[in-house]
Formats: sequence, C-alpha cells, structure tokens
Amino acid sequence: MDRFRCRFVVRELGAPRAIQNLRVFMRRLPLRAFGVVWLAIAGVPALAVGVTNVEIYSSPERDDAYAIGQRIEVDVTFDEAVAVVGDPTLELTFSATQMRTARFDETESSGPHVRFAYQVVDGDMSDGISIAAQTLTGGTFNGEEVAVPASAEVDTQMEHRVDGVVDPVRVVVASDAGADDFYAAGDVIELTVTFMEEVQVEGDGEPLLAILLGPAGSVKVPRLATLARQTATQLRFEYEVQEGDLDRDGISFGAESLEGDAVEDLAGNRMRLVAVDDVLEHRVDAIAPELSSIRITSEPDSRPTYRLGEAIELSLTFSEVVFSTDRLDDLELRLDIGGRSRLADFVDGSGTLTFEFR
Repeated sequence: MDRFRCRFVVRELGAPRAIQNLRVFMRRLPLRAFGVVWLAIAGVPALAVGVTNVEIYSSPERDDAYAIGQRIEVDVTFDEAVAVVGDPTLELTFSATQMRTARFDETESSGPHVRFAYQVVDGDMSDGISIAAQTLTGGTFNGEEVAVPASAEVDTQMEHRVDGVVDPVRVVVASDAGADDFYAAGDVIELTVTFMEEVQVEGDGEPLLAILLGPAGSVKVPRLATLARQTATQLRFEYEVQEGDLDRDGISFGAESLEGDAVEDLAGNRMRLVAVDDVLEHRVDAIAPELSSIRITSEPDSRPTYRLGEAIELSLTFSEVVFSTDRLDDLELRLDIGGRSRLADFVDGSGTLTFEFR
C-alpha cells in the first residue's frame, strides 16, 4: 500500500515535489521501511522539461508584412519554468530557400516563456513564416537540450509575411535643357521617379528630391526639388534654377537623394534611388558671364580720326564661352560717340569667348 502510494506521487507531481512529500512520509515509517521506500522511487526517472506551444506574438507594422529593421518575435512555452543557459536559437522558415535564425531574447523571457527575436534585413522575403520541429541548439533549459516537437510546429502564417526587398529606381529628367543642354536662372528642371510597386508618403509633409550640383570630383551642392504631382507608383518633382547655380558637367543624384518625409512601400521600407553621376544633357549655368575687356580692333584710315563711312570694329571678351539667346540680327552694342548714341551691329562670336561688333 505504502509503496504504491510513493510511485503514484512521483508520477503525478513530478520529481521535485514528490521528493519533498516523501520526506514527510518517510518520517512516519519505521527504520526498516526506508530501504523499501528508496527502492520504490529509484527506478522512476525525473520527467524532462518539454515545449508545449510555439507562437509568433509580434505583429507587422503595416500590410501584414515585416519591413527591413522590424523584429519578428516568437514565444516558446515550456511545461514549467526554465532556467536558460547559453544562447539558444530558433530557426524560422521564410521559404524553401530562406531560413533565418532567431536568437534568445533574455529581457523578454520569464518563467515558462522563452522568447526569440529576428530583425529583418535587406533581401529577406516571405509569403508566410512557418516554424518546423527542431532542436533548440546553442543552449540548455534546466540543464537539458530541448527540441520543439511536431505537435508545436507553426504552419505558414499568412498574416506574418516578410517584405525586405527594395529595388532602387532611377531619376528621369523629364524637362528639356534646350539646344545647348544648359538650364539658366528661371528655367524649371522637371524630374520623375517611377517605382516598381505602390508607395506612400509617411508624415504630414512632403518628400523632396535633392539635385546635386557642382564640378566633377568636387563636393556637390544639393538643391531641393519640390513635389509637383504624385500617383500610386510615381512622384514628379520640379526645381526652378536660381542665380548662382552651376554645374557644367551635368546634374547628379545620390542613392539617398529622396529627402523630407519618407517615401515608403506598403510594408514600410524606405525607397532608394540609383546613384546617377553627371547627366551631360542636363547642365546648369545660372552665373552671368563677366565682361573681361572691350577693345577697338579697327584702325582709322587717317589716324587718329575716323572719317565718314569708315567702320569702327570692336571686340568684347568674356570670362567664359557665351551664346546669344536673341536673334543675332537684333544683337547690338550701344556706343557713345561725341555725346551721341550710336549702335554697332553683331558680327560674329556666339559660342566663343569673344563677340565681334561693327
């Protein structure tokens, strides 16, 4: 009767509580019964700690998909409180070709709940996370290595998808710089960014696009183009060239040229651009050329005085190559001759450093 009762206590209560109860029971037995009781419990093994449930307890911030930088958090529940030693890991199945390792999260674990976390990185993708039966390697639980049984497996969770893939896109210059490929002060540079997926603007403001201006090899100066129009997959920006803007090598864009409020896909990934250097068909020169010198290049027939009908020829030299933006027939140079105003006609020189007048 007493031996049967001892075995019953061990099976129902587990070894730690059973042994405590046995101490009380054994105090009531005569000395000769001690050996009988010991034999009764010696062959009963202590029950190993086990996993009863596995659950993904985190939630994606948007669109049922975790974005780059977001944490996937998993709770592994044991049948009793456990002490964890080491750094155990849990394998998450993203797809047939993508397995990711979630690591032990000591700060979130307590009692029978051992928690694991994985932070999504660029390139991760899953149509639904699952967790297969496996051994939790890298650590022990109450001194033992433990496996997740098949009964605790997590089937594919469609509400726990992963979208960590962002395809960088190019900025397209939609405006025309004109025949000389230069924008001057007051000209508007129009830019479009077309994405491979639907995007949204995070925040109450608006995104900006930085146009990088400056000579090749120098530190580029950003000029911010503002949002002019937005659709689900495209943003259109505009920038009005200001006096002093200059880039004779062609405008550029950096991978992080999208500024202001973040442009994100529906999962929350920030969109990126393809870096583009020196678009030669779209250059900027909003600095007025300086007149370096004015020189009379002709000689009067009877020095030093020009007679009636003689041509006075003049040469104007500039600090940089200049172009005539008006009709060449209308370009004139005003002269003061003896207090009277006279006009010299343009002869040649558009596209050079020197304009000739007569």
